[in-house]
Amino acid sequence: MRPRRPLTTVIGGLLLVVSLLVCGIGGGVLLGPVTRTSQDIDLASEIGDKGYSIIDMNEGDDYWIYQPVEETWADSIDCDNADDEKITWKVSRADRPATAPEKITHFDARDGGVSGDFDFTYYGTLHGDRTEAFLSVECTPTSFLVVPSRAPLWYLGAVGAAGIAIALSGLVVMVAGLIRRRRAPAPAPVPAPVFVPPAQVPVPAGGPSRRLYWFVLPPVLVAVLLCCVGAIGGGALGFYSTFDPPDIGTREKGLVSRVMNKSTEYALYADETGRIPNRSNCAIREQEAPKLAYWRSSRPVGDAETVTYNGITYRYVGTVRVDDIFIAIVDCDDDSSLLLRPSRRSWPLVWGAVTVATLILTAAAATGLTVAIRRRRSAG
Repeated sequence: MRPRRPLTTVIGGLLLVVSLLVCGIGGGVLLGPVTRTSQDIDLASEIGDKGYSIIDMNEGDDYWIYQPVEETWADSIDCDNADDEKITWKVSRADRPATAPEKITHFDARDGGVSGDFDFTYYGTLHGDRTEAFLSVECTPTSFLVVPSRAPLWYLGAVGAAGIAIALSGLVVMVAGLIRRRRAPAPAPVPAPVFVPPAQVPVPAGGPSRRLYWFVLPPVLVAVLLCCVGAIGGGALGFYSTFDPPDIGTREKGLVSRVMNKSTEYALYADETGRIPNRSNCAIREQEAPKLAYWRSSRPVGDAETVTYNGITYRYVGTVRVDDIFIAIVDCDDDSSLLLRPSRRSWPLVWGAVTVATLILTAAAATGLTVAIRRRRSAG
């Protein structure tokens, strides 16, 4: 009868699988917010008696407001959307989050044009309630900083630390099980019976067989390979740029503008309550100079038929790419309301790979633990 394989060895392997799930799922959830934390710190420009700052806002994201150290602000300030007078955000003085730096030194030019480094301290948080690129924020204080919250970076670090801790625990448990098995004392010799015993029913071996390891390990390797293929393939198709907020044009002007590059494709949408332009009527230009545009003949799977931003639903017009880097103006020569964002044709590849890999890992872990427990019980 084969010696019993310690259950600790199996548990250690399953902990390694769980660590992959924690890092993979946690990293996938935080990928978008972490990508957006790379926005630069923006210093408001003084225009009249107010300060203006242009930021990329995403619904659900937080933006820290920092005030000059030498100024004393009221307990709350009002910030307006310079593009829509009906929208106002109230920012109140609050305790500094643990993830926010206490002081930020930023190059500034104030006091009659004298340049130098100025210190800013945390004041409060502006909570993003819409998704829009190049959003003009107008606040009563003339000088302030807008800092995209760095909290997602800390959350990602916590997920990574948890995954590493689980993986190390799995290694420790696995090695301890192997050592325990190796040091187990040999069974005491049994004196030979004076008579021939009757034939006994074979007792199944305890613990998992080697076939179980060959059943569990290949799916784990396949899951890791799928994630690598999805990450590399998605990166080549511009996956990471899809977390940028969309550019929304002035309503009923048939125009939308953004910086376009040749390595990214862009999906154009129009407000479905108005006129949906034909993509053959939409030209791309840099100021007044026309640029070459290559439209896809059909809609990629990743680009949805309709998308909703800030309570407005937009319908798909087309997916386009250019062969240069420039500040582009998409002009459909009509009165439609347009939205432009990076194409999400990479999403089926990336999220499909992550979903399949997660299912494979979960099935492998559940199967390994179930079979090991059943074999151990049958041997007992």
